[in-house]
Amino acid sequence: MTMSAEPDDLVVEPGRVDLLSDSQVVGRVHRRADGSFPMVVFRLHGRALREIKVQRETSEGLGYFRLPISANLHRFIPGPEVIALEVDGVALPVHECTLTRRAPSAGQEELDALLDQGHFLTKFGGLRLPLELDVEWQERTFHHYERSRAMMRDLFGYDLHVAYGTLLGLVREGGFIDSDDDFDTTYHSRLHEPHEIRDELVEITSTLAGMGEDVQIVQGNFLHWYIRVDGVLTKIDIFPAWTKGEDYFQAHTTGGPVAHALEAGYHEVPFKGRTVSVPVNAEVALELAYGAGWRVPDPLYQSTMQPAAAATMYAARAVPEQTSRVQWERHWAGAAPRDGGSEFARYVESRLGRGLRRVVDLGCGDGTDAAVLAAKREVLGLDASRAAVALASRARQGTGAEFERLDLGAAHELAARLRRFAEGRPLAVYARELLESVTAGTQDVVLDVLRDVLVPGSRVCFELSLAESRAPSANAPLVRKVDAREVAQRLGRGRLFAVVEMVEKDAGGPVRLILRRRTAAEVATLRGLARGRRTVRRLGARVQKRARRFFRRARRRLRTTASQGGSRRSDSP
Repeated sequence: MTMSAEPDDLVVEPGRVDLLSDSQVVGRVHRRADGSFPMVVFRLHGRALREIKVQRETSEGLGYFRLPISANLHRFIPGPEVIALEVDGVALPVHECTLTRRAPSAGQEELDALLDQGHFLTKFGGLRLPLELDVEWQERTFHHYERSRAMMRDLFGYDLHVAYGTLLGLVREGGFIDSDDDFDTTYHSRLHEPHEIRDELVEITSTLAGMGEDVQIVQGNFLHWYIRVDGVLTKIDIFPAWTKGEDYFQAHTTGGPVAHALEAGYHEVPFKGRTVSVPVNAEVALELAYGAGWRVPDPLYQSTMQPAAAATMYAARAVPEQTSRVQWERHWAGAAPRDGGSEFARYVESRLGRGLRRVVDLGCGDGTDAAVLAAKREVLGLDASRAAVALASRARQGTGAEFERLDLGAAHELAARLRRFAEGRPLAVYARELLESVTAGTQDVVLDVLRDVLVPGSRVCFELSLAESRAPSANAPLVRKVDAREVAQRLGRGRLFAVVEMVEKDAGGPVRLILRRRTAAEVATLRGLARGRRTVRRLGARVQKRARRFFRRARRRLRTTASQGGSRRSDSP
């Protein structure tokens, strides 16, 4: 039997572009016959700007690729017709295109001029000069490095050493790598456990943010630090590094048993007319990060998590509440104090009565509500943000309110501070839009502490915004949707608290929840009544059970009697 040739229209295409949008290109490619994935060539106005390397294999066995499109590239794109993605000279079909058609702010001539000057397309989808040629970038970045290095030493006792691509370029080429686009540094922590490294990174970042520095935690375990130099935003990356036993780790991808080789420490070396700190055994650090072939340039290199480091890096990753903490520091560091206080603060003030002379404002922010409450009472404002506490302390001088920094998720510290302030007397606890901005775990800590610490007659006053949940991002803190009824139920367990008020101010608006700590006699009475009701319910259930049993037996007797009577009648002559 002779097999016919496969028609050309059944030949499998090399891949496809799943999405072409204003912000990115995403697609998949098939393997070659030798099992490798091909490169994808990105063309703009006919010019090949970058080869894209497959980032990972999909569940279907295809190679996934992605290229961001940044603003300084998007300005050359009037529509999809000027973009082509190719594999081995074959254009990939576009499955979905949402690219906006518009008049570009720059034309092909400007693009050609930039490319002829040496500009290249980075892995982040932006056009830039190679760092080796960009002298202005070097001046700004070295200024940033020297400033940041001094601050890290003064504030935390850590030096900043060049790392990753910056160290690779310095050691291998005596300069910057052409395909690189940032300045990488690391600090060597005194700590050893992943959770300690994580908490220290959060403390460093939030401290800097509280001082007004533009810092962000990225991917949970390293930070971007921005400053403006001569009006231009300039960034360096800072990665924690640490040892644990024989293993050396460097966020966010590197780990291996080379701690002994790095015991020699770090030393100063010249770099582009400046001085930088590098590991004494830099070759060992580079081989750990890039493999034995680190001396051979790879313009398409993409960092990947090393299997030996994966579990540790995951454990060293900041959790959402910690990332949110940094965003709150950024918010309050750049905020101006507000005046007047909220309507809820005035509402609570009018209802506290004369017996409550002390108020704690949890999550006090800039202290505007604390100042309202302090008109007739002693007020202590507590907030986890150092920037918020500093702002409140400056702005509310003379109001009588005091402000302290305290992590509300630290149960022992929170309980101890509330007890010292209350001195055994009833206390009013005020919290406006607090529970929405902390994790469920911290909310539970706060509520449990209030149950343990507050004495009879105390009040708890919450205003809940009912905002939709939102994960923390690079520019916004965490927001959770909180159920007021669940909060009331948790505080009220064991009849400890009574709901005085739970009202929704407006349709879809904030909920006001005010609770009172009952006296021991009230609690005992209510618990006794509850026990009585349970006893009555148990007795009633027992009586019902016995009644059902009695009637079941009675019905069986009647059926038996009826059956026997019928038998006697059938036997009679």
